[in-house]
Amino acid sequence: MPSIKDFLGRGYFPRALPPPFITTAFADIVAAHLPALPAAFVNQRRIAKVGIHNLARVGTLRRPLGIPNPIHQFRLAKEICDNWGV
Repeated sequence: MPSIKDFLGRGYFPRALPPPFITTAFADIVAAHLPALPAAFVNQRRIAKVGIHNLARVGTLRRPLGIPNPIHQFRLAKEICDNWGV
């Protein structure tokens, strides 16, 4: 059964992002402090927009990449882990 650390650590960023964009540190921190996370982080329902990063391409074009909110990505990973075997 995969854990939240597995889902978050393998990355939820687009593959085209440069190497400095990684999610392993976020996964380690969340997994280590899972029981102590604030209730608002775990339960509160809010709408969030994706962050935009423009990836430079050859020429003058840029490729916009959407980066999900880490809190919402955590909630999605938690929901999958909680209901994996159901």
